[in-house]
Amino acid sequence: MKVLVISNFRVGSWWVHDMQASRGNEPVGELLSNFYQNRDEKIQKWKDTADVVGKLHPIQLDNPDLWDELIGLAGSKQFVQRRDTKAQCISYAIATNQYYKKSEKERDEEHTKNIFLRDREPYTGELTIDDLDLAYTRLKQQQDLIESLYSKHGGNVLTLEDDLPRSPYQNQYDYNDVKWNPPSQFEMLNG
Repeated sequence: MKVLVISNFRVGSWWVHDMQASRGNEPVGELLSNFYQNRDEKIQKWKDTADVVGKLHPIQLDNPDLWDELIGLAGSKQFVQRRDTKAQCISYAIATNQYYKKSEKERDEEHTKNIFLRDREPYTGELTIDDLDLAYTRLKQQQDLIESLYSKHGGNVLTLEDDLPRSPYQNQYDYNDVKWNPPSQFEMLNG
């Protein structure tokens, strides 16, 4: 079956993707990411393969017609969300800081592995209010897109805190030390 995992960043969507792959679906990863300049190949592979799993992060490519096409082809639509907006923003700020605050040379060396996954180095830097505000803004933009797609297409909803195993990264940041709160909590898709 064609499985599409539709989510924001830092919600456990890789766990859902990999769990579906362990059930025999060919893993394609983030369909709209062009990190490795292979977006078109991934999209075509996902369209052409019967038993496949891919991830859709709509903010990675502004193409609502393509989003609708991919969702329409999916036999299973898995929307993944996270209840704790503050933790999601902190996690996203850490991941982006670890990648984008490196020099261009260091980023090129990291290009062979995905810095946003759990095998990245522990984070030792500081988070600024600007880092967290930027993380919130980007995640909120994507959350609004996801809410619209869910309203239009429906699907199964999984919530990190309720439906996925507790498996924090080895570099989990102490979120209690962060003196910042998001302007609002993201709306839960299923109430």
